[in-house]
Amino acid sequence: MSFLTPLGTALQGLGLALLIGGLLALGAFTAPVLFKSFARPEAGEAMMIIFKRYDIVLLAAAGLIIGGEVCRLIPAGLPTMSFLVIARYVVIVVLVGMTLFSTLGVTPKMVKMHQKPDFRTNVELRETFNKAHKLNERMAKMELLLGVLLLLMTPFVQTNKLP
Repeated sequence: MSFLTPLGTALQGLGLALLIGGLLALGAFTAPVLFKSFARPEAGEAMMIIFKRYDIVLLAAAGLIIGGEVCRLIPAGLPTMSFLVIARYVVIVVLVGMTLFSTLGVTPKMVKMHQKPDFRTNVELRETFNKAHKLNERMAKMELLLGVLLLLMTPFVQTNKLP
């Protein structure tokens, strides 16, 4: 069972790579290029397609992060509860929670709003969409920050048996 700890760390690293890399790729590169190169409606359509697909990747990343942590705990049990261990678990819970809220809650609502026939003309609908979009943007930035923080914290938290 000694292989489970490094396997768990690797799975978690893979999940974080998918999350961090994808958020950077979409937020820093894809969206700005699309919205500068194409008219807003066409760029918005393209981003909706991209986000629906990327949400599947985010869900897989969340699963890898949780699965990796479970693998890290199986052979050793809970680590001694230090401030770093507790902070790391808080980061994991908040990161996965935000990812699930965004992918299963906010993005599907945005897609439904965007698909309505009167989306371009209904001011109230557009305002609601824009609020959801801003929320998703803020959450993505926070997820990126938390993902990097978790990646940096993990090597410093060793799993070990409680006395």
